[in-house]
Amino acid sequence: MAPEKVPREMVVEYLRLHKVMQASELARHFACSKKTIFRILNVMGYLTSYNRNSSGITLADIPEFDNNGLWEHKGFYFSKWGTLKETIQHLVENSKAGLSAGELRQILQVDIYHHVTSCVEAKMVFRDVGWRFLIYFSMDTKRLEQLKERNRMFQMLPSQVPVSKDKIIQVLVVALMHHVTSMEKIMPILESEGVRISKRRVRWIFDYYEIEKKGSLSAFSGF
Repeated sequence: MAPEKVPREMVVEYLRLHKVMQASELARHFACSKKTIFRILNVMGYLTSYNRNSSGITLADIPEFDNNGLWEHKGFYFSKWGTLKETIQHLVENSKAGLSAGELRQILQVDIYHHVTSCVEAKMVFRDVGWRFLIYFSMDTKRLEQLKERNRMFQMLPSQVPVSKDKIIQVLVVALMHHVTSMEKIMPILESEGVRISKRRVRWIFDYYEIEKKGSLSAFSGF
């Protein structure tokens, strides 16, 4: 059977217009098979989303990646590092203090449990069970420095507080990732990311660390 004739320029222009689409949508629009769409995109270079079963497609030069190498559009998440496992490995290796599963989830905005377990099994990251919750560190010698920084972070947390240390870290991580130093702005973000904590406790955290007063969280950049 002869290959379906679909102008490459039209596919590229249409995808560039919408930024992110699914192969089925492109195939339906151009009345061709998904195989034809992928054959065209293979020539141009494309990325697939690391969520929604990798169904989101974008051209390689479209994403504007953030500091973590991530980009989101219309609910589809992409990583300059490729697959979710490779992205987890990169994030952990380049973190100053390792990352917990909760911190990874907040960064990636997807359920990472099975993926991070696969990373451990493949020796892509090191899982440390010697904490109140699991922390993932680099597999190389950088792990020693990450451990020191993680210890420093815990030592900075107050011992007698009306908020658990886990919750304090969750709030600080969200504030850091979203560059938020305002109580009004952080509450809806915490709610959208599933962090259950009262406004009174968040206020205590902000007051204790003088976040609004200082206008930054530079002391916790290791998160």
